[in-house]
Amino acid sequence: ELYSRYFENGNRNVSIAKLRTSAVERTYYVADYIGGLFIGVALPFVIYSIYLGLHKTISGELVNGKYLLQIWGGFMLMIVMSWLFSINCLVWTKFKVNYKFIFEFNQHDTLDFKQYMVLPSLFLFLGGIIAWLSFEDFWPHEFSGYDFPWVFLAVTVLILFCPFDMFFLNARLWLLSTFTRLLLSGFYPVEFRDFFLGDIFCSLTYSISNVSMFFCIYSKHWNN
Repeated sequence: ELYSRYFENGNRNVSIAKLRTSAVERTYYVADYIGGLFIGVALPFVIYSIYLGLHKTISGELVNGKYLLQIWGGFMLMIVMSWLFSINCLVWTKFKVNYKFIFEFNQHDTLDFKQYMVLPSLFLFLGGIIAWLSFEDFWPHEFSGYDFPWVFLAVTVLILFCPFDMFFLNARLWLLSTFTRLLLSGFYPVEFRDFFLGDIFCSLTYSISNVSMFFCIYSKHWNN
């Protein structure tokens, strides 16, 4: 109130914005570069994989192509959703919405939206390359193209559950703890972050509905 009265002509909003600003402006050049590199490399693979999958499915070269496309589509929608969340963070930062407090992020090690973009970009990069290998099916007898979604799923799970201080450990722990709260809903009081993430899951019904089909297909080894 004193700062607002004597230095900003009583403008409280400007005063709050200035007082919250850190004395040292942090830069995220490495995160910018890595995220941009992953996206730049991933996009050609993703686009070509979609074309290849559609072409082989329509031509009949890939017998179960429509199911393989459905599996990869479910994965890609989750990646795109998580990548677009960083755009939300950018908008909130620009308009000074204190989303770090709302989502109960640790103020000392919370990620900037540029850092947050790194992991979704990495998953898009891995997904694009593995999907391309899946549709190209270079080794049909040694390792079938139908088995590559398992590879992507395993790599993703390893990264998310990695116990070492890499891939933004604290952020991953926050995400996994919120997942746990959602799975055990009813045993915990509902907080805003639970509601928000639950709402996102409701928007991912296509991806979630693929789970039963995914395990059914692989348990039958793609037969019948």
